[in-house]
Amino acid sequence: MTARFNGYFYANESIKEGVADLNASHKENWKEILPVFIIGTDDEVKSIFPQMDRAIEKASNVIDRHSMIIKKKEENKWIKYNYYVIGIAYFYKHDFEEAAKVFDFIVKQYKDQPISKEAMLWLARCKMETEDEGKALSLLKVLDEQHDLKENFRSDIKATFADYYIRDENFKKAIPYLEEAINYAKKKKRKARLTYILAQLYEAEGKSSLAIDAYKRVVKFHPDYEMVFYASINQALAYRNKGQSGSEEIKKMLEKMLKDKKNTEYFDQIYFALAEIELEEGNKEEAISYFKKSAAVSLSNVEQKGISFMSLGDIYMDDRAYKNAKTYYDSTLLFLPAENPDFKRIEKLDEGLTDLIINLDIIQLEDSLLQLAALDAEEREKVILEVIKEQKRIAEEERQKLLLAEKNKTPVSPATKTSSLSSGGNRSGNSKGAWYFYNPSIVNAGFMEFRQKWGNRKLSDNWRRSGGGKSIGGVQGSAGGIGELSNAEVSGQVDGKGGNVNIPGKKIKTVEEYLSEIPLTKEQQDEANNLLEDAFYNAGVIYKEKLNDVDNAIEMFDELVTRFPESEYLVTAYYQ
Repeated sequence: MTARFNGYFYANESIKEGVADLNASHKENWKEILPVFIIGTDDEVKSIFPQMDRAIEKASNVIDRHSMIIKKKEENKWIKYNYYVIGIAYFYKHDFEEAAKVFDFIVKQYKDQPISKEAMLWLARCKMETEDEGKALSLLKVLDEQHDLKENFRSDIKATFADYYIRDENFKKAIPYLEEAINYAKKKKRKARLTYILAQLYEAEGKSSLAIDAYKRVVKFHPDYEMVFYASINQALAYRNKGQSGSEEIKKMLEKMLKDKKNTEYFDQIYFALAEIELEEGNKEEAISYFKKSAAVSLSNVEQKGISFMSLGDIYMDDRAYKNAKTYYDSTLLFLPAENPDFKRIEKLDEGLTDLIINLDIIQLEDSLLQLAALDAEEREKVILEVIKEQKRIAEEERQKLLLAEKNKTPVSPATKTSSLSSGGNRSGNSKGAWYFYNPSIVNAGFMEFRQKWGNRKLSDNWRRSGGGKSIGGVQGSAGGIGELSNAEVSGQVDGKGGNVNIPGKKIKTVEEYLSEIPLTKEQQDEANNLLEDAFYNAGVIYKEKLNDVDNAIEMFDELVTRFPESEYLVTAYYQ
């Protein structure tokens, strides 16, 4: 009785308490395949060491004091259960070697009893954690051949098989085991998790229709809200590869989610999912609009903000609209974590685009200046006056925007360029009296301001002291991405009295200043042509080698050899 209640019972309760705490603190990474079993990281499990140590101590004391070995046989039937909870406690402490010793002892000592099979399953899991895959698989195969097993236990065996193959990234083999594990499982919460993982495996295997159906089943099990949300979102994301009709139902579901206050913090992902559907169906403009909305309302989830910017950059990259692509890739690198698998790709593309745009700007500038130089003085001045007139018009528009923003007490920010951010009432509007956090535009402006001053800070105690405030040049990057705003819209200042307006970076040149830049002498024109030769060749190489854009590369090299037949680049250009 003491071995059962003072030892096993209280030790088991302590383990359950620790496991519940671990599950509660566990943060799912919904972008990756969920773990079949939640056992935490080495750092996470440190918080449950007290519960596990208490379980080990209680069970160990019972074994020391109440073991009854008579004629080499343990006569206290509860001693084996105390060994069992000790093994589990060591497992959750991530002391897999010690746990394996305990479970191996139970398997050998009580081989004719049901507990040996349970210990064998835990032993297989220990071997998987210590990368002894061969031993783990052989133990699982032995268990799988057993008869008269309870359904819940058989579900655990099948789930462990699935876990084994998922770790090996052999999703094709994992799927049937996971399907069986779901069939045998009794608790809805367990069924929901396994079904969610099954949907992820279907999606990874390109079985989008099956994935969508599985995600729908997850919702029917009524798991916690976060899983319901991601199951709903992933139906839309799985649609990308479906290649058939059926998007209207998913769109309606997502639009309905935008009207639910509970989803406010998830609006960025809902808009992203809508964008993906529109992109799949070839509605590029609608997709761009949704991606911009996703980036605008994404506040705490900076990775999603980065992914939305990246999607916009990729669209413009495919369209060979390289300046737009560069703008959005700049913003991507500002928000996307360095550990994201796409970070290096974007960093490399952004570097190539930077070099390309420098050369394209040189071509555009020098060509324009040479064309102006070819005009007579009167025509030249007429063109310059038209340029100045247009610049004044733009500056006046920007001044009026800033005055209006001051009048309405509304910050001019990247987010303000994205209107109607959601269909959920005044949460997305700019109405006076709306609570700060229900107005994504204003919150986004505050978020930007924080990022400019402090950088990308993690929430922690004394966060101001960790490295000091730092400017990361985020205004131009993030603002340009959201709405292609001008420098004046981003950095414009309105004086406190609402009168004078200062628009930094918008000084308009005089006719004389423009004329001074035009290459009128032969020496100046030769210098301009030399710059053009370098820029055409460099742009061609960048198109070819960094951007894999052969058509534009040919155009650059062709222009070079046509316009400059005496160029020093002639031979290498023909070679290219």
